[in-house]
Amino acid sequence: MFTVTMANARTPSASPTCSARPAEGRSPEPTVWIGLRPAGPDFATYGTTPYADLPPLKVNPLFAGIHTVIDVERNFDMLEKSFESPTGCFFCIPESPEMYSETLFIWAPKKELSLFYSDRQGCVQWYFHPACGVYTDRNQCVAKTIPEFLSRMHLEDKLWFHAAHGRELDQEAKQYLAHRAVPG
Repeated sequence: MFTVTMANARTPSASPTCSARPAEGRSPEPTVWIGLRPAGPDFATYGTTPYADLPPLKVNPLFAGIHTVIDVERNFDMLEKSFESPTGCFFCIPESPEMYSETLFIWAPKKELSLFYSDRQGCVQWYFHPACGVYTDRNQCVAKTIPEFLSRMHLEDKLWFHAAHGRELDQEAKQYLAHRAVPG
């Protein structure tokens, strides 16, 4: 079903639904970020932060051209080399092009969503929907685009390793950290 690097992907029990306009109280606009909690005495793997409380984000040029799951596949090697996930997250892609919907640039059992990033233990999985952006398996929109998601997750990985192991931060990560509220 999927080609993965670290673990087997699982199919979500309930696919998030969305449309180009809000329906049943759901919005294609991100409402919350589900990201890494900083290492420390109150350590937990993931936390949530209201989207409105997130620091400004500049899209990383490495990820600027990745807009679909097909782009994730085309850039798979670069993405694997660029990400060092403290939770063992990995990129997953369909095994064959026949599994894609060429008109929507996605693959999913219901042709709605496409899993492209997953936590090693299945704590959180991230899906892409072309009209709504990046959703989690908790049915929460977390980013408008794949480049935004990748850029924020990449920064959050750096922050975690800084807090846990004292790794140096580049200027962009320092600015992000200065504005980052600790997720709840």
